[in-house]
Amino acid sequence: MNSRKEAVAEEPGHVDALFLIGELYYLRQEMSKAEKSWKRALQLAPGRKDVKEALERLEREDGVEKTLARGDAHPFVLRFAEGQVP
Repeated sequence: MNSRKEAVAEEPGHVDALFLIGELYYLRQEMSKAEKSWKRALQLAPGRKDVKEALERLEREDGVEKTLARGDAHPFVLRFAEGQVP
């Protein structure tokens, strides 16, 4: 995690670094951090289609995620529709 923070600390306005950090947070299921990183990238580069698409994807998935129950079984995160939790 330190190298990610260092990359942004070196050049806080580096849109590519912010985008990739958002992707890493997304893959780790840290959605609020991913969103924050992507929103910052979009502020700096409003025309970036890839950043816009990532935020749209996150928004769509957030709507679905809210309807699912969550269970963690390290290193996995399992999601089930309500009433289908084993």
